[in-house]
Amino acid sequence: MNSNLDLKVDYRQPDAVGMEVVDMRYIEISKIRRHQSEYFDNKINRMRVMNVVRPEGLDPEYVNKFRRLIQNGLYKAEHYVPPVVLETEEEGIFDELTGEHRYVAHLDEGLDKMWVAVCRFSETDGMPAAYWASTYQSNENDENERIEGNVRTDAGVISATLNQIEHGWITSSTVDLKKSLKDQNIKGPKIQTITNKIQADLGHKGCVRLTTDTECRRAVEEAGQDPDEIIFRSMNNKGGVDRDYDYRLRIHAINEWEKDPDKIINVMAYFVGMNEKEVKVARLKKDERAMNILVAYSAKIIEYWDNGKFDEQLKIQYAGQLDGEELYAK
Repeated sequence: MNSNLDLKVDYRQPDAVGMEVVDMRYIEISKIRRHQSEYFDNKINRMRVMNVVRPEGLDPEYVNKFRRLIQNGLYKAEHYVPPVVLETEEEGIFDELTGEHRYVAHLDEGLDKMWVAVCRFSETDGMPAAYWASTYQSNENDENERIEGNVRTDAGVISATLNQIEHGWITSSTVDLKKSLKDQNIKGPKIQTITNKIQADLGHKGCVRLTTDTECRRAVEEAGQDPDEIIFRSMNNKGGVDRDYDYRLRIHAINEWEKDPDKIINVMAYFVGMNEKEVKVARLKKDERAMNILVAYSAKIIEYWDNGKFDEQLKIQYAGQLDGEELYAK
C-alpha cells in the first residue's frame, strides 16, 4: 500500500465488495484512458469498462458545476469519494471507471492532474472481478452514496444489469437478476419491478409487463384508444386492496356521476413489485374484496353517525398554533 494513503487520511476512500484500493494520488490526466471498448483478461485481472450506468450520456450542466468549483478554487477533492481508475496492462496507464463528469471538468479547465483512487477488483463470492467493477460503477451513482446529486436512474440500473448479462457474468434468470439488483443496492418492491422490466424487454415468457404509466399509455395508444380518457393507477399491495385509493376512486366516481349520471369512468390498474403469480392473486383479491371493504366501512360510518359515537368518542382538537394560545386552541 502506497504511503500516500497514510498521509491523506482526510480524503474519502471508495469501498466496495471485491475492491482493493491500491493507492490514492494525483495522476496525470493524459495517463487516464476514458471509457471506450470493454475487455476483461482473467490472466492479468484487469478490465476496461464503459460507463454503462449513464446511457443518457454526460450532463453538461453537471460538468459545468465542477468547472465553476475549479474556477473559483472551491473544488475540494476530500469532499468526494474520488474517481476510481483501474490498473491496465500498460505501466503508468489507467482506465477510468467512475468520475467521468469530474474528468471532463478537469480536462476542460486545462488541468494536468486529478486526484483519484487507483483500484483493482478480484473474484469474490463466486463472482468475477469485472462483475464487482460493474456493480461499483452502478453503486457509485446511488442516491444514498452521493453528496452532490446527479444520481443514477432506473434506466442506468437496467443498462448496468443488461451489460452484466451481455458479458455472461449473470444470466437473465430471476435469481440472477435479483442478486445483481441487490448487489446494486436496489431494495424492496423495486427489485421485482426492475426484474420484470428487464425480462419483458428481453422477451421472456411468463413475466410481468406494463409496469409504469408510460408503458400503459403506450399500450393503450397502440390499441387505438385515447389514453387521456383513462385513469392509470399503480398498486403495490399484494392483497389487491389499496384502501386509500379505492376510497378516493369511488368519491371521484360519485362526483363525476353527480355531474353526468351516464358517464363511463375507465381505470387501468396495474401492479408493481410483483411476479406473475402475485399479480394474478392481487387481481382476484381486488375483485373480491375492495368494494366489500368500502361498503362495510360506509355502513359503519352511517351507524356511528346515527348513534352519536363520532360526536361522543372521537375527540378532534386543534393545535395552539397562534400567538398566546396554549397547547390546544380553545
